[in-house]
Amino acid sequence: MIDISNKLESFDSEFHFEIGSGAFEFLWNQADHNKRNYYVGTEIQSSFFNKKQLQQTERLKNVDIFNIDGLWLIKKLSDNCINTLHIYYPSPFRSTIYEWKDVLNFESIRLYKSKMKLNGQLRIVTDNSKCYYKALKNILRLNLWVTNWTHMYGIDSNKLVGTKCEEKYQNETNKQYSLMAVKI
Repeated sequence: MIDISNKLESFDSEFHFEIGSGAFEFLWNQADHNKRNYYVGTEIQSSFFNKKQLQQTERLKNVDIFNIDGLWLIKKLSDNCINTLHIYYPSPFRSTIYEWKDVLNFESIRLYKSKMKLNGQLRIVTDNSKCYYKALKNILRLNLWVTNWTHMYGIDSNKLVGTKCEEKYQNETNKQYSLMAVKI
């Protein structure tokens, strides 16, 4: 049983939730720079979990990582509890390795909105234009306010999220689509 409610109560600042954390680079960077905030990362692919990930998580007391479906865990949270929800480079393709979930469909975005606090942020970065436009359409349908991307502390100002994944896609496609939406 996964219960993060006690941890949520022990941090006096913001709660950040990341779906599809990959190697957890972004999450650890942010947790290291913002020790008053609490960070939860989820990744469905078990290949990203190893001794290094567990040691890094133990070192940072304000982060928890889970090898589970992020949509499943977010459904377990109470409404209006997330300050920022992060989704970076979601896979646009079905997988034979894990159960693929469409994290940008209308139902998923509606779920995120219900879990976000007032003025909470939804941040999405993708290299896939179809993913970007689907997310944008669903965000607008749900009356989230689309705003300019704001730089995050601890991230190189030339980057959006500062991960190896971002570098890979930048080099391969040179197209990065970023969306920031706010619950108003």
